[in-house]
Amino acid sequence: MLALALCGALSPVAPGAAVADGSDATPLTRPDVTPGRVVTSGALTPPTDLVDAVALASTDAPGHDSALALRADGTVVGWGDDGHGQTSVPDGLTGVVAVDTAGGSSLAVRSDGGVVAWGDPGSGVTAVPDDLGPVTAVAVGGRLTDDTACSVAYAVRADTTVVRWGGAASATCPGLGDEYDVPEGLAGIRAVSAGDTVVLALRDDGTVVRWGPGLAAADGVDPATWQDMTSVSAKGEHAVGVDASGRLVGWGVWGEAGAPTLEGVRAASAGRQVAALRDDGSVACLPGCATPPGAPRFQAVSGGSDQVLAVLAPRSDLPPAPSAGPGPVQLLPGYVGPDYAMNPPAGLRDAVELDATSFAAGGNTAMAVRSDGTVVGWGSRYPVRLQPPAGLSDVVDVGVGAGFALALRADGSLVPWGSGSVTTLPPDLGPVVAVDAGGTQKAVRDPDGGPPTVTTCGVALALRADGTVRTWGSTGATCRALTEAMAAPADLTDVVSVSIGDEYAVVARADGSVVGWGPSWRSYSTGLALERWESVTSVSTDRARIIGVRADGTVRLWGVTGEVPVGPLDAPVVAASAAQTSGFLLGPYGRLVLSGGPTGEQQGRYTAVAGGDNYTLAIAVGGSAAAPAVPPLGATTVTTRRIGMAAGVATAFRYPANRADPVWRARVFVDRSTTARGLRVGIYADDDGRPGALLSTASTDSVVPGAWNTVLLDRGVTVQAAGSYWLVALAPYAGADDGSTAAPRLVLRGADGAPPGTPSLVSADRTLTGLPGAAPTDPDDPGADPATTWREGRTPDSGPASFFALT
Repeated sequence: MLALALCGALSPVAPGAAVADGSDATPLTRPDVTPGRVVTSGALTPPTDLVDAVALASTDAPGHDSALALRADGTVVGWGDDGHGQTSVPDGLTGVVAVDTAGGSSLAVRSDGGVVAWGDPGSGVTAVPDDLGPVTAVAVGGRLTDDTACSVAYAVRADTTVVRWGGAASATCPGLGDEYDVPEGLAGIRAVSAGDTVVLALRDDGTVVRWGPGLAAADGVDPATWQDMTSVSAKGEHAVGVDASGRLVGWGVWGEAGAPTLEGVRAASAGRQVAALRDDGSVACLPGCATPPGAPRFQAVSGGSDQVLAVLAPRSDLPPAPSAGPGPVQLLPGYVGPDYAMNPPAGLRDAVELDATSFAAGGNTAMAVRSDGTVVGWGSRYPVRLQPPAGLSDVVDVGVGAGFALALRADGSLVPWGSGSVTTLPPDLGPVVAVDAGGTQKAVRDPDGGPPTVTTCGVALALRADGTVRTWGSTGATCRALTEAMAAPADLTDVVSVSIGDEYAVVARADGSVVGWGPSWRSYSTGLALERWESVTSVSTDRARIIGVRADGTVRLWGVTGEVPVGPLDAPVVAASAAQTSGFLLGPYGRLVLSGGPTGEQQGRYTAVAGGDNYTLAIAVGGSAAAPAVPPLGATTVTTRRIGMAAGVATAFRYPANRADPVWRARVFVDRSTTARGLRVGIYADDDGRPGALLSTASTDSVVPGAWNTVLLDRGVTVQAAGSYWLVALAPYAGADDGSTAAPRLVLRGADGAPPGTPSLVSADRTLTGLPGAAPTDPDDPGADPATTWREGRTPDSGPASFFALT
């Protein structure tokens, strides 16, 4: 395995993991790989929050497959079979630049050349030699079955020699003997890879050395004869390599299919299913197996027994988020809400900034800054004292907290209002560039047994122009302790983003680090590994959620129960807002995702978002988040006419383009009678009145019946005003119905104004799991013939559907 890049500071590793020190080595680096989410073609499903992987390693062990992913921050995550502890990554392992796993054991190389091992101790791989010294690459080989766990390890030292350890006999391993020993005098090695019965070492001159028991009946060309190779991979009983011309060659037990060969490859990973990463960013699975979902923008791959794993690069073809407002404020569904008392005032259609608070601060309250610099407020318990002062103008930001509010004016001054001493600004505050408001209510017990007295305690947080932070708050007897505990650390400087909860604050600094403090910080942040929150550019918090947006557009989301999965996200996040029950992520072109709640992606385009208990408010783009009256392609009207289709049958609807425009999303109205959970959507060119070339696809496995469902296309398509296109919907086939339950069914709604002569078409194949014509394995295959792929539906007048594509 080749060395990868330094991605994080080194730290002590938890007890139980074997470590070889390499502190005298030159730091190792990895190729410049953009972090991305991991996708799979099989059942080895990666964690949903794994959106920042840069490298992969997986096993070829049917029934016992596992995988490791190296994250951009230098940490490692494992999943799959953990029967020998091979995916239980040691606590505190950071600064990793390369990983490998096989036979129940795992290895990691750190940026200082040190090696960390974990997993099955029986074969001896976890007993890393003390004299190993700094290394540049590692490999683990071996076999893992129901009865056997055998592993052997190899490392390439800094002097280009190779060291072996492990393979000892144990209760689960008969022992891996001399045939696995490194050939005497072997040097000039830059990479090594190990399978079950074969080990490959890649020399600096591009030749390959092979050793191990070998294969009795191998197909393909012996690796010992390979020339001018740039990479090699061995796994199980298979070996592949890629030469300088981009040609993939294979050797191993392949059966009737024979050893794989392919041109235009930049990297490959061996296994029963070989993963080949092509020059165009697509993935080929050989011989003839399924590939992971996604457009051709993959960056790293790993083959296996019955799946291929790949790192999917973030979208680069999406437009940026729209500039802030002005736009209307809209009430969106919350976790269990919404709180309809939070509906914004009628006529509020020119907001540019939002802030909101929740019940712990005395009631759901929101405020918006309008494009003319004035402020408007509302809420379910909106008190008169929170009405903005008369004449308040030139406001650029607003914060609403417990019983008070703060407005930041364009000249850097603050205007407070509300109740309590928190509205008295501290002296010498100086110019301010950002504000936030928080606090809570405290109940004081009546010594005579009467009802408790409730006191509202406000706390304010200001980021000053010099990068320092100032806090102040209510000074009454009940609130004084909270205000004092909320004082910012004296040495806190270079702050770029601030946010405050009820009894704690969190900030991001210019170096990307995150700092938190306050009476409840310890309880809320227990277990929070802030070292994984490096490169954070902005933070947001509200009582029980903390969100950090990093420079690469990935997100960390923390809740009271621990790290909250975020993803999969198809593109970088540009802004975020935290609330008690959800995290709100604003992505490219204004897409809004609610993470931590069941509502998923919202249907409009937005420029700002804020929320509290059971509600979400957002500023929509251009006046409305509703379906556009005339989209670039398709129909937005919804009738009572139902269009039903069984799972496995694709249905196509033809539409003339309404105008020339790029589209990145598709929306389809799904009837409430739908029982299918999965939906695949495609845009096809027109080929003489039938769907032709497949231009773009989208998918979801969380269909919401009785609503518009929005999906993100895997690539943008520019529709031409004079052209016609086909929008296709499919609920994937899930196998024959066993009679115990009704077969899944997708039901759409019809749209008004079906043009004459445009009947819907259905696929001839009634057991489709993917869209017809999607990603043929053979690049020279022209695809399926439209004349035989599609036929008229049973109801030719069923088109069009409530189905459209939009920017």
